[in-house]
Amino acid sequence: MTHSFDFAGASEKLFVLQQLQAASREYCRNVGLCQGSYPYGHDDWKDYAHQIKPIVSGYMIEIAAKVRILQDSMSGHIRPSVFERADKYALEDIPLGKVHLGEFKLSVRESCNKIIHATRVELGWVTRNRKTNSAYTHWSGAVNLFGEKASKPWHLELDATAWCVSIDIYLDHVLSTASTDGIHVA
Repeated sequence: MTHSFDFAGASEKLFVLQQLQAASREYCRNVGLCQGSYPYGHDDWKDYAHQIKPIVSGYMIEIAAKVRILQDSMSGHIRPSVFERADKYALEDIPLGKVHLGEFKLSVRESCNKIIHATRVELGWVTRNRKTNSAYTHWSGAVNLFGEKASKPWHLELDATAWCVSIDIYLDHVLSTASTDGIHVA
């Protein structure tokens, strides 16, 4: 048998990522964090940005790696059509993001590959009330992933919330179908 995946923990991390994105706007507004506010506010905003990025990156890498290991290690046990159907259901009404540079079809597998192989990651930030004293900057939920494949650069702007929802749907479909087929995935 393959690795133990702890999909309950992955589901929890998907939930936390979605909540983190949803809370960012309210938190930054209440605290008054604004990118580029000088002299003291800028440090507070940088502290926030430096706190949130490792959480987002770490959770996304962990989940993406588990999904990819599941796909590869269980390919001999779970029919390929199960993975294909799960991908279709997961992406049916949910745009994962936008390919800004590169030639690739955005699927669950490819989004996980891009998360794992990104050589540069930038969170997307939005500043509201820019011209007032109540300006604030929050995480938009965008995760910009950059890298190269075969010496060709690529850039994927991933919607973290949409990705979390898609991965949750994907895993639910794969795991429930495997269970119905009598296949135990740890």
